[in-house]
Amino acid sequence: MVAERDGKIVGHAFLEPLHLKAICHVAELSIGVHHGWQEKGIGTALMEELIAWAKQSKTIEKIELNVRASNDRAIALYKKMGFIEEGRLKNRIKINKSHYSDDILMALIVNEKS
Repeated sequence: MVAERDGKIVGHAFLEPLHLKAICHVAELSIGVHHGWQEKGIGTALMEELIAWAKQSKTIEKIELNVRASNDRAIALYKKMGFIEEGRLKNRIKINKSHYSDDILMALIVNEKS
């Protein structure tokens, strides 16, 4: 999915279902709002559309994502959309030779099936 303004792509997002049979009910979220277009509701609009689509899916039950711990803006958006933190990978992202960031694992249940 892409977000456009005046014919220009300003953001993108997609859900990729995981391939193994035991986890094929889970989709991995990837989203990006292009530089200069943040804080204009684009991320929210993309997330709302993808979540609505996932809720209509016959196979997707859970959406997962990874986010850099220092990305406060993205974390706030994900929490607003109902995602919760499920884990944290310490020092997973290398910023430079001596600085690291944690990678936060977040998820949203969209279709509860028991």
